Amino acid sequence: MSDVASDTKRSLPVTAGNLRQSHLYINGHYDFFPSDAVRGSKKNRNGELPIEIFLEGLNETVKTDIGSDAKTRKPRGFFRGRKWVRRFYAHHAVAAGENLSLERLDERRYRLSVERSVSNGRYPTAAEFFRRHRARSTCPGAARLESRFLPTTSTG
Repeated sequence: MSDVASDTKRSLPVTAGNLRQSHLYINGHYDFFPSDAVRGSKKNRNGELPIEIFLEGLNETVKTDIGSDAKTRKPRGFFRGRKWVRRFYAHHAVAAGENLSLERLDERRYRLSVERSVSNGRYPTAAEFFRRHRARSTCPGAARLESRFLPTTSTG
């Protein structure tokens, strides 16, 4: 997807800072959300949050809003919730430089997915796929298995 804003879909680049801080920049996309999605500097106490985001791949929907700065009242550049962003990044093994797609389903419902294109006209081999995801592996014996079955690249 291009950088051009759409009425139904936006492309959001992921930075290294996003990955470290478990957030997703939405600067410049405030018009994509209902005006009341930007709330105060503190979490809404009555539990009513204005937007829902379906997390593709996790098959769950989260409720969130966009916080604002306490002094200036300007919207912050990311969604208030961060735990779900961290889970989404980890589940999809998102890397800096990749883009996410935020699609509007209706006025207050959205779907978040990873934009991954097929490189060189082909899908990755199993070895390429697992090499890409090994940094995120939580399996205790994963490193030992990878060293036996995945080829290593040598320098020199």
